[in-house]
Amino acid sequence: MLEQRSKYDINGYFIEKNFFTIEEIERLNNQTTSIFAQWSSANLKQIRHHKLVNMSGLTQRKYFADSPSRIAFFESVFSKKLWRLVSGVFGDEVRFHNTQLFFNPDDPAQLPYWHRDLQYSDVSDAVQQSALAQMLSLHCRIPLVSETGIVLVPGSHVRWDTEREFAERSKNVSEVPLPGEHYIHLDVGDMLVFNAQMIHRGHYNKTSERKALDLCVGKRHELLADSVDASVFPSQEEMQVLSNQQWYR
Repeated sequence: MLEQRSKYDINGYFIEKNFFTIEEIERLNNQTTSIFAQWSSANLKQIRHHKLVNMSGLTQRKYFADSPSRIAFFESVFSKKLWRLVSGVFGDEVRFHNTQLFFNPDDPAQLPYWHRDLQYSDVSDAVQQSALAQMLSLHCRIPLVSETGIVLVPGSHVRWDTEREFAERSKNVSEVPLPGEHYIHLDVGDMLVFNAQMIHRGHYNKTSERKALDLCVGKRHELLADSVDASVFPSQEEMQVLSNQQWYR
């Protein structure tokens, strides 16, 4: 895991090529399609009004007919294989936080926005800056269709914004190029692991279809505590039968 850790320390991300088999992706695709259909049907007005490009909380109980189907989804997304990789690179204190599904906006002309994930919290910029190097907040992105759906600014996970970066990140929308930005292309079967607090944005118009499952994991930190939603975690009864309980302890 030294190569992945070295790439992460320098850039804030690494890519695992062909990490998932076709069968694993097909199973994830079938499971997420059902969940997304339920969510989008119930939130159609909000999707259009708020120009949404992602949903979160795919593991909430309301999306599953019974506990066994929910357990099956937990087993699919937070597998032993994923645990071996992520804990091997970042240590065994990494824990499950949430899940997200990213898709193209309803309006093809909609612009993306530069951001660090924590900027949408009540935490001040000064506190975010001081804690940046101490937080481990990761997204494991699994494309369910091939995509060039995200742009990262390598190295911004361990340093604060330049004046230009902060100006663009403070806007509601911006696709203005930033120095060093890198477009990430992922094929089906690949996985991108990146720091959610680095400067990044979505990219919509290079992929006619966008369907990427993000597994949000990291280490406990007081600034991230308010974002933890108890409803997305397995129940005590479900924990007893999950094969990889380390994610949820």
